[in-house]
Amino acid sequence: MLSSSTKNEHKVIIIYCHLPLHPEAASPEALLWNYEEVLDAVKACFAGQDHKGGYKINSHGIHHSVFEAALECSNAYGHIDVSHDELCLLGTDRMMSTEMVFS
Repeated sequence: MLSSSTKNEHKVIIIYCHLPLHPEAASPEALLWNYEEVLDAVKACFAGQDHKGGYKINSHGIHHSVFEAALECSNAYGHIDVSHDELCLLGTDRMMSTEMVFS
């Protein structure tokens, strides 16, 4: 599915992945083992599994948002507003609000 999305120039958003997909948005030991392969088709990824959380836009313009572990901030939550060219994560408590604009 990801390869056909790349071929057809579709935008792919991974709504939730248990493991982060970018080494600068999470600890190396928390990364998905084949993250480089998955990144070829993705525009944004929301992941967990790293206690401190993180955010990074990589050199290809892919947004990586890693949520803080529930153990660290049990009252944090948010929602995502979606439009044609951006995502807006609106967070509460320790969840950071983030505007993700696609180029």
